[in-house]
Amino acid sequence: MRKTWLKEAGITDVSAFFSLENEKDVETWSRRFTSVSAKSYMRGYRDIYKEVGLFHKLMIRFCDSLVNMKIVKIRFGE
Repeated sequence: MRKTWLKEAGITDVSAFFSLENEKDVETWSRRFTSVSAKSYMRGYRDIYKEVGLFHKLMIRFCDSLVNMKIVKIRFGE
């Protein structure tokens, strides 16, 4: 995934992949995290939802409901 999809999407700031049940659990990992947010996998980094028609929006929702994966974004402070 890192060598193909991330490169094609122009994403360079991902350094780790991991699995967890609830993204809110990440907030307790460090006091340096200023925010933790999550979006569905299909709407992850670049929200294509605004760029596609009704059929594709329905497919995005359907696929996200099947897979139940999310992209978690963590912002760090000083």
